[in-house]
Amino acid sequence: MVAILALTSCAAREPMCGGYSEPRRLTSQDSQLFADCYKGETPLTPKRVATQVVSGTNHAFTCKAANGDKYRVVVYEPLPGQGNPKVSSVEKIE
Repeated sequence: MVAILALTSCAAREPMCGGYSEPRRLTSQDSQLFADCYKGETPLTPKRVATQVVSGTNHAFTCKAANGDKYRVVVYEPLPGQGNPKVSSVEKIE
């Protein structure tokens, strides 16, 4: 019984397999990745990022435009030797 409770409490803190991590503050590496990849018409400032490990890494940036609108920009970073990171989606969020 104790082992089951211990496993359950540990599992609750781990990200769901295949799911995104909790959003967090950007590191300098996150900021550089966004700056290198996002070249959209609307200037956006990234505020937070969540990551998802796939065959590479998806970086979901929560961004803000100058007019206050919020956007989600996903940058796919492939495994080493598999190409360059690129924006895979941009969507306005409420």
